[in-house]
This record gives sequence, structure tokens and C-alpha cells, in this order.
Amino acid sequence: MGIKTVEHLLNQILILTEQTSARALKETFISLMSDYLQSEHVCLYEIHTIRDDDGNGVRMNAVIAVDSLDHSREPLYLDNEKALRECYERKMMVLDKGDVNGLRHIVFPIKEQDIITHLVSMSCRDSDASRNLYEYFIRIFNNQLYLINSKDQDHLTGFLNRQAYNRMINPLLFQSLRNEIYLEKRKLYTFLALMDIDYFKRINDRYGHIIGDEVLIIFSQIVKGVFRHDDILFRYGGEEFVIILKDVNHEYALNVFERCRKKIEEHVFPQIGHISVSIGYTNISGNRDPLVVIDRADQALYYAKDQGRNKTCFYEELVENKKIIPVDDRYNSVEFW
Repeated sequence: MGIKTVEHLLNQILILTEQTSARALKETFISLMSDYLQSEHVCLYEIHTIRDDDGNGVRMNAVIAVDSLDHSREPLYLDNEKALRECYERKMMVLDKGDVNGLRHIVFPIKEQDIITHLVSMSCRDSDASRNLYEYFIRIFNNQLYLINSKDQDHLTGFLNRQAYNRMINPLLFQSLRNEIYLEKRKLYTFLALMDIDYFKRINDRYGHIIGDEVLIIFSQIVKGVFRHDDILFRYGGEEFVIILKDVNHEYALNVFERCRKKIEEHVFPQIGHISVSIGYTNISGNRDPLVVIDRADQALYYAKDQGRNKTCFYEELVENKKIIPVDDRYNSVEFW
């Protein structure tokens, strides 16, 4: 391998490892696999599994592969995708037998602590040398993705952490603002909910922090089972959580928040029995200020707790019915353009 070739290869690795967000890393990785390694039909799939209500085992027909860069695309069910399913089950590279125009279909697993989190699917010219190069780049991508996710993830619940929320909320608000007119015509909005476990301090004080942590782990599993794969879940702090639903109507938002509240209320937690949650949520479409949107959800949450807890309250409805005083929108008197 010549010096220029080595330099070019190292430059591609540098570009890949310079990325500091998961999305930028994924975009760079796909571009590298397509352009530098001359692969075709490169797709990076996120793997999501849906467990039964008792949490026992994984139903294979509920394992789905979602385009990592375009969640609006219809997910693929692994039962219907032979190569993807085989790679997922075997946890190793799968080489399809077919050969179309000299190209072979290859699927590589992306693992985190031996759990498949992504699958890389592509068509390429197959040889031992090229396959080894693909695997090296995939390992670099895998390591970098793990580092980024570790930084953004709450390790107890598996939700995104407060640091990730602080970094993501402005781009989310900008995206919602940019799409406001298009989505408004379809009565679709973005909602932010603040969810708080009622009397959680009493659980820690009475049963200890080990039991408290177990409650949080089970709680997070229940919540994950309620929401869609592209809803965004954050542990905001302690027993407080933020949930963001994008491009849904209000009826859907209310129903899913209520379903979550009831699931928590009905579950019997080991040693402590039943718990409840209070939820305050707001429509954040068209809003620019992250402090305002969290304040609105917090006001609705406070009202839910003040009314006896174990309730779901909508900020805009509370304001309309004069139940609470509106949060001052700091942008009302500011001209941006």
C-alpha cells in the first residue's frame, strides 16, 4: 500500500472519529462506506425489540429495523428480511448467496455489550481484503458510537440524560418551528411532557436507594414499552423525566400519556407495591425558547400534583380554562429578523 493510499485511509478514519454527535457520525459513516469503500445501497438500521406485556423474552416478529437517518420510513420486520434476521440471530456478518451485477449483499452487526443495536446492510464487490476493510471501519464506527452514546445515556434507565437534553432541545425546537406551517395544516404538533414519580423520596427513605434504583429500572422498561421507537425519552433528573413526541395530533398525545400513567399505576413493583406518576405536557410547536417550554410543562405538572397527583394535565388547556397563570414568553418583545 503506497504512502498516499495510507494517508487517504488515515484521513477517512480521522474524519470518522472527529464526529461528536451520533447523527453526524452515522451520516459520515454511510458516506464513507458509499464513497470511499465504493459500496452501494448502504443502510444503517437501528434495531428495536418489543417485549410481551410480562417482559418475558423477545417475540421475533416484533423485532424491527428502522432506517437510522430517516425514521419516517416504514420499519422492516426481521421475520420478513432473511439476511437481516440471520445477522441479528447469529450476531455475526452474513453474506447473502446472491450475486447481482458482481455485487454481494452483506450485513454486519453493530453490538453494544453483546446486544445488537444496529445492522449495516450494503451491496459491494466481495473479497477477503475488502471484507476485512469493511470490518475495520465498522469496528471504528462501533467504538465511536459507543463513546458518544455512553456520554449521552443515563446508565440506570437507558434513557438519554440531562446533558443530551440540553444539547438536543434547541435543534428540536428549530425543526418544529421550521415545519410549523406544513404540520399545522395536518393538525400535527410536537409535544413535551414532564413526568414525575409521585412520592419517590418516600420510597428511597423507607426502602433504601437500592430498591429505589430497582423501581427506576422497572419504571423505565414500562415507559419504553408504551412509546414509539422515534419518541425521545430523557431522564431529566432524579425521578423526573422528559418525553418528546414529534408530529402527532393532540388526541394521540393525550392518549399515549394517559396510557403510560395507567400502566405505571397498574404495575405491582417488588416490595413496594403500587406507585403513580404525574404528567404535565405542552405543545412546543412554534416556540423558540427552551426555558419557556420546560416551564410550561412544569406548571402543568405542578397543577397535576396540586390536584392530588396521578394525573395528566395539558398546559394550554389549563391556561384556556384559567386554572393557571400563563408562563411569560420571553420572545414576545424580541425581533430576530
